[in-house]
Parts: sequence; structure tokens; C-alpha cells
Amino acid sequence: MQKKIALLVCAMTSMIAFKQAVAAVAHPMGNNLELTSADGNFRIGFKGNLQENNQFTYRKKGEEGEKDFKMELKRARLILQGHAFRPSLTYLVQTGFEKPKGSELDSRLGANILKDYYVNLAFNEKYAHLRVGKFLTPLSRQQMMSNTFDQDEASKWFGDDLRTNGRDVGLMLHNTHHHPLEYALAAVSSGIYARIGYNHNHIDGYDPVDWHGGGLRFGIAKSMFLHFDYKSAKFEDYRSSIDAIVKIAGFAANAAFYWKLKRQEKANKEMENIHGYGAGVDLGYLIHGMAEPVVRYSWHKDADSAKGFHEILAGINYYPYGHHLKIQAYGGADVRDKDLSKWKLGLQVQFAI
Repeated sequence: MQKKIALLVCAMTSMIAFKQAVAAVAHPMGNNLELTSADGNFRIGFKGNLQENNQFTYRKKGEEGEKDFKMELKRARLILQGHAFRPSLTYLVQTGFEKPKGSELDSRLGANILKDYYVNLAFNEKYAHLRVGKFLTPLSRQQMMSNTFDQDEASKWFGDDLRTNGRDVGLMLHNTHHHPLEYALAAVSSGIYARIGYNHNHIDGYDPVDWHGGGLRFGIAKSMFLHFDYKSAKFEDYRSSIDAIVKIAGFAANAAFYWKLKRQEKANKEMENIHGYGAGVDLGYLIHGMAEPVVRYSWHKDADSAKGFHEILAGINYYPYGHHLKIQAYGGADVRDKDLSKWKLGLQVQFAI
């Protein structure tokens, strides 16, 4: 593991040196190093993402782990992307060197080290793309932003027990996120996903920060998931969400509402419907393109929870080089059924190229 991380850091350092040599100016998460064939038919670009979180947690007196300090490498990623044969046939491979999670070891999804691996053919740039491989499923906006943005607890709850960690293997028909009307329809190993949305005034709807300022921009979308095993017409898991993002003059907010419906068999063999609900909102204001005070609230509730789980956080993000170097200081509390379950204070650093 240490050798892999060291290799990744060396690769990142080399890429930064190259960037300084050519004096490139990049989008907050754009490619900094690309190699292109003379005829333009082949291109490969490199990205990397290293994220460490240091968090102190204080739980109620008498509980196990009453005081805890954790230093965690949350992400150590290397991404290769580009096009082959022609610009309309693109590909992406993302590797993850961080500690694997049990939910990612499902044999259907491939090795844990391969987070994403897909090819994407654009039949029409504006209206129709086909993606084949392993990719982020269009379950919710926060999940789709999760490569550079930490999901709130409600978003994690909404997708956690799918056992795919936000990714799955299959194919998806979509038209990207850069048009006023966006859509995605995916058939993957765990079921069927559908998403449709509207984007106003050229909003970058999958970056939580308002880097560019300006007038009112917003995006709104609805997503649906149906667990489907392709063997029968029966289903036991249905999920739906509606999410939105708003940006204006440096201010950015994103919010979502989630609903789950699960069917399970009772002792008398009858089927019972179990509902779950969740919601979340994030607010931030970018000052001089560098500092961003932020607040977060999220909530979710299952049938076995009296009042549900609440997450309350506040902090400040510092961006000396956009998303390339991000320092986050935060603090807050988790509340479960009106009981304060824990306090947490943390400092997270992200380095990306």
C-alpha cells in the first residue's frame, strides 16, 4: 500500500512540474497534462486526487470510543481519460489506492482498485451518448459530485445499501450534463436508473462551488431507481429523489429530498411496504475566489427510527488553487432520535491535478 501511494505522489509531482513548465491555465478540475497524436485521433489526459481527513470525535459519556482521533486517507486516485480513433469515442479509467470497503468487493463490479472503467460513444453531442462499463450511477446529484465533494449523511443513506458504492456495471444512454435538458437511462447489474433534469443559464450543475459568479443560474432534476434482477417482474426496492442547485454572485446552494420504498415478507407471508425518507441542504459563499464559509444540514428516517438521524455541520473551505488544493476545516454534531450521539471536529486536505 505504501509503495502504491508513494508512486501516485511521484506521478502527481511530475505532472505539477510539467504544468509549471508550460504555464498552463486550467479549469478547477480540468486536465493539466495531455498527449495527443499528430492526426488528433488519439488523446490521453491524466488526473490525480489525494484526500486526507483528520477528525476528532467525542461521543456520549460511557459509550464505546468516547473520544477518538482518526487520520484517514479517504482518496488516492489516478485517472486516465481521452479519446480513441475519433473524438466522439471517449474513455475513462479511474484507479483507487485507498483502503477498500467491504461493499466494493462484490465480484460483479470488478476489482476494488478499478473505480471506473468505461467507453463512451457520442452518436450526437447534444442528444445521445452511450456509455458501457463501470461508472457512477445517476442516483442523485450529491452522489454524482462525489469525486470532489463529500456526500452528506442523507445522500449516503439513500445509496449505501445498494452495495455498489455509487457505481455499477452496465450501459447508460445519456446526453451529458452540459445542456438545458439532461437525461440518463441506465441498465446495470443492480437494476434500472432514470434521471431527467433542467439546467438554466449554463449552470455548472455538478460543481458545488460558484467559481464564476454572475447572475442567477439553477438546475433541477429527478432520479429514480428500480431494483431489478432481470429474471422476473417482481421488485423489492424502489427509490426516488428530487434535487436542485442554485448559484448567484458567488453564493451556491444544493438540496435534495429522498424517498425509499422496500418490500419485505412478514411472518404470515404477506408483503409489507417499508418507507424511508431523507433530505439535505448545503450552503456556501465564495469570497474573492479563495475562502468559502459553508453550512450543512441533512436528515434521514427509516421505519425503525422514532425521530431519525440529523447531521449538522459548519466550516470554511480554502481554495488557494481551486479544487486543485482544497483545505476544509469543519465542526458539527450528529443527533439520533433527539439524542446527541457525537461531536466532531476535522481538518481535510485535498490535492488534485
